Amino acid sequence: MVSSVDTAVRTPKLRTLGAEQYCFERLQQYFTCLKDNFTQAFNEFRVSIMADRLLAAVSQCFSKYNCSIPKLSTLQEEGEERFIRWVLQNATVWLEISYEDGIECMRQSHAFTRHVIEKCLRQKHPGYQLPESPVSVGHFVRKMKDLGSSLALWPIAFESLKAVYHSNACSAVRTSKLNLDKCLNAAFEQNTVNPYKAMKLQEATFHKLCSIDRACLITLGENCSETVRTVLQQACQCGYEENDEIARTLEERLEQCYDITMRADVLREKIIEITDQVCLRMTLSYNLCQNGFFDESGSPAGISTDK
Repeated sequence: MVSSVDTAVRTPKLRTLGAEQYCFERLQQYFTCLKDNFTQAFNEFRVSIMADRLLAAVSQCFSKYNCSIPKLSTLQEEGEERFIRWVLQNATVWLEISYEDGIECMRQSHAFTRHVIEKCLRQKHPGYQLPESPVSVGHFVRKMKDLGSSLALWPIAFESLKAVYHSNACSAVRTSKLNLDKCLNAAFEQNTVNPYKAMKLQEATFHKLCSIDRACLITLGENCSETVRTVLQQACQCGYEENDEIARTLEERLEQCYDITMRADVLREKIIEITDQVCLRMTLSYNLCQNGFFDESGSPAGISTDK
């Protein structure tokens, strides 16, 4: 039989645990709210800078003059795919290995990493699920910065030029190549946005993302707002705690997907470095809207990480 003293001591703790669990369950609604509205805002930005129009126009030029369309960048590469490119560039510079050949295979390792971190979080908060994809303001600001940069267009220009003059994509008829060259020049001139306008569009979208974040936070409830910071901190903690297991799995996947050997200790160091960067970005992202589009360093939001 539980005494009245025991009940008096234990009840507040039980209420606290119940409230915490309630907030973690509501996080899923908050993440869904962010994902749906952030994605819509980002897609509107993508249309405004004419990213897909350029890709379509370039492809049409090659088709018009009966040339094979080169494999063009989709301007959508995510962080884990960049990591795999880093591995291949640093571990296999002497080998002829295609990044694309193993990317689908390697994506399974990303799913495993997510599973490991989610399992770690569930030990702290039963029933908790990570969002399917990153949903922070900072993540979408970085995607927007990458897409809005003129540097994002260089791979498209490079592949186009190579296809016209340095490959067998087109017929040997010189006039066809000259006409294609003119068509591509027009495509880039008519379907790109100048950097100043692109920066203005980024700032407008930044404010839109912050408005969405505030609105979604209201649906979470004032009593649960601190849970967002808590889950970010604990996800980072799990990333560090499970580093060895993640490194071992990546080592196995690289050998299976690309038939290359990369030492687990090298991967472990790189994963720690990436975790440091991700956790710093998440911390900065939490205060991103409060700091404004231009942060204390004078850099556009999401660019400076020297704080």
